[in-house]
Amino acid sequence: MMRTTVALCILLACIVVCTSSLSCRCLNTVAAVKRSHVVDVVEYGPRPYCRRQEVIVILKNKRPRCLDPKGQFAQGLLRAKQRRMEEHAARSKSSRSAQTTAARGSAAPPTQVL
Repeated sequence: MMRTTVALCILLACIVVCTSSLSCRCLNTVAAVKRSHVVDVVEYGPRPYCRRQEVIVILKNKRPRCLDPKGQFAQGLLRAKQRRMEEHAARSKSSRSAQTTAARGSAAPPTQVL
């Protein structure tokens, strides 16, 4: 009886996993969209349930559009996003070090007690 219950639970779990919506997000891709309409770019690497790399842009009208990940347009958007992320990281790092330096410089020198 116990084995039957365990087998049924495993079967039920397999059915749930197999029929869930875990699949590739992009069924069809386009080569490019109007760049001025792009709000965000999201890249998904291969996953256990989808072997493909996927590049999805979010447009101003909040609709997602799948791009060909090997296309020039998608590659250009991904490079631009990477550059922006690196610049942001460099700016935040330099502002943190400037704040630390300013905080050290404004402190009063320690007094000696004789």
